Amino acid sequence: MAYTIDPAVHERLLTMLDAVGSICGQLDIPYYLCYGSALGAIREQGIIPWDEDIDLVMWRKDYERFVKQAPSLLPQGLVLQDYRLSPHYPFQFCKVTDPATTLIYKQFRRVDMVHGISIDICPLDMAPDDEKGQRKQHGAFLKLNRILANEVSPSWKVKLLLTVVPKARAVRHYEKKLQRWNGKATGTVYCNIGDNWKERFMPASFYGTPRFIPFADRTAPVPEKAEEYLTWCFGDYMTPPPEQDREGQPHLAIDVNKSYLEYLK
Repeated sequence: MAYTIDPAVHERLLTMLDAVGSICGQLDIPYYLCYGSALGAIREQGIIPWDEDIDLVMWRKDYERFVKQAPSLLPQGLVLQDYRLSPHYPFQFCKVTDPATTLIYKQFRRVDMVHGISIDICPLDMAPDDEKGQRKQHGAFLKLNRILANEVSPSWKVKLLLTVVPKARAVRHYEKKLQRWNGKATGTVYCNIGDNWKERFMPASFYGTPRFIPFADRTAPVPEKAEEYLTWCFGDYMTPPPEQDREGQPHLAIDVNKSYLEYLK
């Protein structure tokens, strides 16, 4: 039998998406549903039934403005999580999270962060067009990721690095390497969502002007060339996976009515 998420979780996500969309409108920031959320918009006209979050992307310069300004613009009851705001936060993307709810992923259950239902927002960085340059950029992403997630997956190499280099300095070093192609005339973009490293590099032309299409009982933006984008990410994206593969990320608890703090007592 296919696994499905409580519709109340999806309803909460949609109201959170409305809040994010409102802020992006205030700040004149274009944004896009991406990966599984864009797939849901095109194939299901809503959230995929077994998906427990919503994924968005923004261009890096807009992403940085959002991270800086959104905390003061979010409605009461929502918080923004980012590694520059929370010292233990292990991801390179930010989350807009409802602390009054619960979504605890198995791998991250011991991390000191807000484990609530969330919208994940990832930055888009320009990338080199050649494979050698792409490997270097992805390598910078991986090294930055290991530093941020060291509490989750400890590495002796990271531990050694941080004995001689302050964490903040190491983070800035790899941020610069990851973002060095922004502003340059390339035709490729890098997004840190994807099942393999090559899939994360794609033509920047896929994105273009956000295209608002039906999404549940409202509209939401997908990349301008969403069909080409989804083919790049999934191949035959209109064919759902077998029922036994219809599942989200492994999680310990998901609850729209109780705070994660109740589960972590």
